[in-house]
Amino acid sequence: MNERLLHTPDGVRDIYEAEYKEKKALTDKLFSIVKENGYDPIETPTFEYFDIFSRGAGQTPSKELYKFDDREGRTLVLRPDFTPAVARTVSNYFKETDKVRLCYNGNVYRNNNNLQGRMKESTQLGAEIFGESNIESDAEMIALSVKLLKASGLSRFIIGISHADLVRELTDYNDYKSYNDPKELEDSLKDNAKYDSIKNALDYLSKLDDKLKSFEVDGFVAYEPGISGNYNYYTGILFSGYTFGTGEPIIKGGRYDDIMTYFGKNMPALGFAVEIDNLLMALNNVRNDDYLTVALGKGRLSKKAMEFFKECGIPCDEMDEPGTRKLIFTNEEKKYRFFLAKGPDVPTYVEYGAADIGIVGADTIYEENRNVYEVTDLLFGKCRMCICGPAEAKELLNSGKQIRVATKYPHIAKDYFYNVKQQTVEIIKLNGSIELAPIVGLSDVICDIVETGSTLKENGLVVLEEVKDLSARMIVNTVSMQMENKRITALIDDFNKAVNSEK
Repeated sequence: MNERLLHTPDGVRDIYEAEYKEKKALTDKLFSIVKENGYDPIETPTFEYFDIFSRGAGQTPSKELYKFDDREGRTLVLRPDFTPAVARTVSNYFKETDKVRLCYNGNVYRNNNNLQGRMKESTQLGAEIFGESNIESDAEMIALSVKLLKASGLSRFIIGISHADLVRELTDYNDYKSYNDPKELEDSLKDNAKYDSIKNALDYLSKLDDKLKSFEVDGFVAYEPGISGNYNYYTGILFSGYTFGTGEPIIKGGRYDDIMTYFGKNMPALGFAVEIDNLLMALNNVRNDDYLTVALGKGRLSKKAMEFFKECGIPCDEMDEPGTRKLIFTNEEKKYRFFLAKGPDVPTYVEYGAADIGIVGADTIYEENRNVYEVTDLLFGKCRMCICGPAEAKELLNSGKQIRVATKYPHIAKDYFYNVKQQTVEIIKLNGSIELAPIVGLSDVICDIVETGSTLKENGLVVLEEVKDLSARMIVNTVSMQMENKRITALIDDFNKAVNSEK
């Protein structure tokens, strides 16, 4: 027998025995709660016309849709989420109805990158309200989200809340703090140049906070200006549920009043979806300790980083023990855990929540392009990403002709040549001494890190163009930033003081 036939394709899996029972019990329990709160169940097709999800009604990029043609040559897609399909049914079957409340439960399909570690088939459970545009319905949705997470068995979670108008105005605002109430958030923004234009959104969040207090869920919510999401999709509130044990939100929702216009009906809408598989992962990986875990890139960066930790009152003497073969080092007093990893692995550990915090070079952050918060420039480990080669290769760079580029950083190189220079190139991925490539004729130029330039000079190469300046950066897991916000923001402040003292 062909052994390949015994395995599932990448991104999908079999669920059986104890895990199946656990997932079904959780799903049934949560679905019952949603129905008891006045939402009628609906079932939509597993696949729909491509246009249902491609005209702005959906959040999923086209490249992540599973597309195929039917016998008539029409393009269909496996549903990547439920909301556009539910909106279509409301427009079609509830034409004369002013208010509709629906709920759903089923699988969705997203063609993620195989190396991202995310499932391509997962289960969503959600609720939608159509025809209500008021603060009461917004508060009700958030309160129902809290109710479901509490019913699942979670005790430590946060619903991070923001407003689409606020987030859009603060696109370049790099403050990832969470605030206990909108007044704290407002005070933090009063010196912002765009304060006047975001005042209405802040006022709305303040009124929403009052409503949430009446639902007695305010202890589980926080207000955050830097919430992640597809901002263009939302028109009002947007919120995400965070907990330990998973690198991604377990609930996402908000108001999207424009969605019905894609189906010929003018009707406000809001809703949320629980990512059942992420929730199960969190329930099975409950965090029972108070440590903050830090992943450090091996080498000079880790040594300098630990100097900063020591200056901030968080030393780790275990790391200085000669000949130690330990993998994990701790500061028991301050409850910090440290481990060393290869640079390219640090963003991965942080994205998936195996580390709350990472310290690594900016080159690695840009190349790996992981879903993490980059919170501060540590200003050490300074160098440059450059295009280098023989001096005569300068003409090739200005000719617009297709050239060969050797590099350890194919994503950075591709972004520079395609999006900055608008030049077509052939990128060759190498792992060793990149300087060798143009010398032996493998490439015309290289894209590599330059610190002093001495290796280039000794091999007859020069810097032809500078791509970007680099240095060590601190990155934070998106969930940890919400769940351990006070500790992490305090650490960031202490690090910034230490950095500034060395300038």
